[in-house]
Amino acid sequence: MDIAQFATELRLPVALLLEQFRAAGVTKHQETDPVWEKDKAQLLNYLRRLHGDGGMKSKIVQLKVTKRRADTQTTVADAGAPSEVVIPVKHKRQLKVDHYFSKVEKLLAEHPNESLNNMRKTVEAICKDILDETYENKDVGKVLKPASAFTSLEEMTQELKRRKPFPVAIEKYLAVLQQYGNFGSHDQESDNDDISNEISASIMANSSLLPLKALVDWYKGF
Repeated sequence: MDIAQFATELRLPVALLLEQFRAAGVTKHQETDPVWEKDKAQLLNYLRRLHGDGGMKSKIVQLKVTKRRADTQTTVADAGAPSEVVIPVKHKRQLKVDHYFSKVEKLLAEHPNESLNNMRKTVEAICKDILDETYENKDVGKVLKPASAFTSLEEMTQELKRRKPFPVAIEKYLAVLQQYGNFGSHDQESDNDDISNEISASIMANSSLLPLKALVDWYKGF
C-alpha cells in the first residue's frame, strides 16, 4: 500500500496525510511512498499522545454561556483568579450548540468517532437554528421552509447558502465539517482495519476543531 491508497482508505487528502506522517516523525515525501504497518502504528501512537497530553486544549477557548444579559460582564471570584467572560445567549439552540461543542474536545483523545459525531451535531444545531430564524423573520410573501423540512445536513447547508450569502471562509469550513461529520456518523467500511479507522477519526476530529470553533464564533455573532 502506498500513501495515495492509504489516503483513499482513510478518506483524507494526500497532502493532509503526508503532513500528519511528518508530524509523527515518519518520513514520507510523495503519494507513491509505501506505507508499512509500523508506519501506521507510529502515526496512531503520535495521535494518541497528542490528544492524551492535552495538546489541543490550548487551542480551544471555552466560553461560559448564560441566560441573555443586556451587557457582556466580567466576573472575578477573587483577587488572584482569572477573569471570566460571560457571553449572552442570542439564539434558541445556542446552549445545545455549546453542549455539543464542549464534548467534541472532551471525547477526542479516547473516542474520536464520538468526537466527530458531536461535531456533526454542533453543525446541525447551528444550521437548524439559522434556518428557523430566517424562516420566522422572513419578508411577507416570501416562501421559506422551517428546519424540520430538511432531512440531511447537506440539504440544510445548501438551503442556507440559497437564503443568505456566507463569508467565503465559513462556506469552506461548512464543506470540510460536513465531510468529516459524514465519516463520524456512519459505519466504517468493513474492509478497513481498526487501526485505519482510528487514524481516520483522530485526524479528522483533530482537523475539525479550529474550523468548528470559527463556525461557532460566527454563529454566535450572527
